[in-house]
Amino acid sequence: IESSTSCGFTGIGDQQIVTDTLKLQPLADNGGDTLTMALDSGSVAIDRGECSLAKDQRGVDRPQGGGCDVGAYERSSNDPVTPQVSGTPAGVDLILNWQHQHTKYEVWRSTIPYFTPGDTDAPFPIAVWLPPSAPGDPCSLSNDEITCTDAGVLSPGVLNIYIVRAFNSSNASADSNRLGVITFGLQPGGVNP
Repeated sequence: IESSTSCGFTGIGDQQIVTDTLKLQPLADNGGDTLTMALDSGSVAIDRGECSLAKDQRGVDRPQGGGCDVGAYERSSNDPVTPQVSGTPAGVDLILNWQHQHTKYEVWRSTIPYFTPGDTDAPFPIAVWLPPSAPGDPCSLSNDEITCTDAGVLSPGVLNIYIVRAFNSSNASADSNRLGVITFGLQPGGVNP
């Protein structure tokens, strides 16, 4: 798959497609010996490949759907959907939002931009949430949208990076986009050089 016609792909299964419709997850350990980029639901790479290989790069049988997927990763109907997280500052609190599509969520925070949930930079999630909400939960569900509040976290000059890890009913997980939030304050009376 390419995003233009500049590479001259013309073989069986070659496709020129706008790359934002690929819906690829970040490079990650999805099983197997090497890192792969999982396909999110709705990716144009699903069921559009050549079925010349019986297994994907991880060793998963092909096809899992109506046809083989393009690339190293064969998507299964059991694969979780990657949450797309947004954030809104509210004083010293940060409000996180994403669409509800799974059975369990973990919210991870670190000051290290490229942390991995569970490593030394973020050994524990700041919230583990199983819908529906209970009194005192940091997260709530309304109209299929989840809202989580990280209370008191925002302070000037501190960078906070968030990842939401979603688990489906088979306990397979997918990590969200990375959301970075930094706050700063302007001091009056400064002199410009």
